[in-house]
Amino acid sequence: MRMLIPLGAVVLLTAEDCTTKAPTSDSSPPSLEWVITNKTAGPAHDSATHINGSGTVNVKRGEEYQVTLNARDPEGVRKIQLGGAGGYGCSNGNVGQSVTIDQKTDVQELSPNAQNEVLKQIFLLRSAFFASGWDCQSGWTFSGGNLQFFGTGENYFNGQAKGTLTFAVSP
Repeated sequence: MRMLIPLGAVVLLTAEDCTTKAPTSDSSPPSLEWVITNKTAGPAHDSATHINGSGTVNVKRGEEYQVTLNARDPEGVRKIQLGGAGGYGCSNGNVGQSVTIDQKTDVQELSPNAQNEVLKQIFLLRSAFFASGWDCQSGWTFSGGNLQFFGTGENYFNGQAKGTLTFAVSP
């Protein structure tokens, strides 16, 4: 059984001090930061977790999160991409079954503007909702799962940073 989780992508446009002149060289890759906001309790109780590079967040079935992947490079970010996959299991006595979750990969590529300026930071957004779509058939029990987001940031000289955000989902 396969399912697709809906997602959205947003790219930061320009703002003061968010741009720089296009680089003539760049020897270091961008940095990646995941910002994970728990949306379960509502806006008054939103709390954000920040993870640089890769990391894991323990969550429970029924919770909802907003994920922002930031790619930053003081010399400019040329490309960001965000994809993912995961799965979960259900059991009925000694019998188990697994469900695979597929996600498409969003890619945003940028170029210098008319003034030869580039963005120093861009981001993509994703929702992670662990209720609807994480269900077991009648008589079966949810036994746990995971959802992984794979992020990549790239600068104008092919320097790349890759990171993985894992949601470990418990019943």
